[in-house]
Amino acid sequence: MKFFAALLLCVRVCWGFVRENYGELLTVKPLTSKHVLSTFEFTIDVNDLHDSSTDDFFDPGYTIVPLQIARLIKENQVAEMHLRFTRGRWDVELWGEIPKQGLSSGGTGLELWSYMPVERDNLHWYQLTNQLSGIFCASLDTIDSTNTYQPRLPLQAKVSQPNHAFYFAALPQESVCTENLTPFLKLLPCKTKSGIASLINQHLLFDTNWHSLSLDILPSNEGERTDGANVITSTQIVITIQAVHDVERRLRRPDKSVFYPPEEECEHYDDNGDRDGEHGKDPLTCLKAIRSPFAVHFYDFFGMPPKPSCPLSTNEHDVLVVGADKQSEAWYRLSDGRLQDDVVFTTLQQRHPDLVRADYALTNYGNHWSGISLMLTNPQPKNYTATAMSQLPWFAHSYLHTLQVRVNDTLLPKEDVLCQIAYRPFKDRVHNSFLELQFLLPAFTSVKIITDFEKSPIKLHEYPPDANRGFDIPPAIISIYDNTTLHSTLRTTSLLLSLPTPDFSMPYNVIILTSTVMALTFGSIFNLLVRRFVPLTHDKT
Repeated sequence: MKFFAALLLCVRVCWGFVRENYGELLTVKPLTSKHVLSTFEFTIDVNDLHDSSTDDFFDPGYTIVPLQIARLIKENQVAEMHLRFTRGRWDVELWGEIPKQGLSSGGTGLELWSYMPVERDNLHWYQLTNQLSGIFCASLDTIDSTNTYQPRLPLQAKVSQPNHAFYFAALPQESVCTENLTPFLKLLPCKTKSGIASLINQHLLFDTNWHSLSLDILPSNEGERTDGANVITSTQIVITIQAVHDVERRLRRPDKSVFYPPEEECEHYDDNGDRDGEHGKDPLTCLKAIRSPFAVHFYDFFGMPPKPSCPLSTNEHDVLVVGADKQSEAWYRLSDGRLQDDVVFTTLQQRHPDLVRADYALTNYGNHWSGISLMLTNPQPKNYTATAMSQLPWFAHSYLHTLQVRVNDTLLPKEDVLCQIAYRPFKDRVHNSFLELQFLLPAFTSVKIITDFEKSPIKLHEYPPDANRGFDIPPAIISIYDNTTLHSTLRTTSLLLSLPTPDFSMPYNVIILTSTVMALTFGSIFNLLVRRFVPLTHDKT
């Protein structure tokens, strides 16, 4: 009996390992002479995670899948989910196209997409946001009906499920800090004890020009049950941590600080390093700052020596160093001694003027009427189809009849440019207004969409603690399609909307003045009413 019990346990554990697969990869890619992109990607593949007939998260065979993520998927019937924490602005002109077509990063603040069953009261959606709030130490529990929306145009689900739809919410005011990074690292099987996660320095990560933390739950395969309904048979959990580092600031040391001239000074130098055509080379030429490769030690760049690879990872290599010409690639293993030597990042100054750009801004700054404009510029000799989604808070009353479309600064009828329009109007204190547009983006053309809105007064308790700073408006989400293939996904910058702000010191002043007057008046009257007046008598003797 003991032999058969041990044999059954071995089969059970081995079967569990077959159902799981774990891999991790660190990609280091130079963007410019001063900026390097580091991408930490952790992937977990698991089977039968959506099977509701068994409680797989209690199965001892599952050793890699995080218990809290498995419960979250099963309890809320999540078929697909995307969680984003992002800070900073991705400079398209300087850094080029955003990694992975922008699908692994979100807009400024917090962004959540979830493909789940459509319910009347959205119980699973709010339960999901509350659970994610506790797991990742974020204010996801503030998501309610005002900022929840079911998009129609921008994203398509990986699989098709009946009575399912995407739920979307964004919190642009969310500040990303180390409290959000620590839960991501705790989900990893090796934590930060080994593997590429041991190279993540929390203080250095958040001292970057742009950083993003993301969790993706993707259905990788879809099957059919005996009753004919579709079911997800395998799931992929992807944790991605990205950051754009300033190499000069990262490698700067008090004993050997080298400060290069700004980039605008490069106009005075030719290819030979001569200034203004004169002979004689300056030791701090832009040729050295921009065109010359330099060697970066892993210990200097990441702040710590590499540790051995995670034993659960099935990847043959752990580190990928991409060259500046996008052709030269070098693969490394953390256990390999080559990482102890210098790893050369060949850095070149590259401009990317031929990429689609998006500009998002407020117009007509005033206390009553204002507007919002979205401009897309296509400098390429190719036509694209674009879908854009934007939202405004409920106290910014947007009106669809004020929508204007300008193509190369020429006002055109919106029916001639826009293909589809999906609009959910605002409702005071119930939900925000959402606008989705699909239109053609011709070659060498800029399309500008303008909408006016009216600022509505709000109650005193509805102002944020720092009311004079303003209200954050989430970034616009633009998807660029080449025919029916997704080309890229862009996120604009978030906006800051200012409302007429009352003087919050006035209630305090009124309370103080009223209390003082009442105290003096009541005290005097009460003294006169309760005081006993006794005549003063004099003794004649």
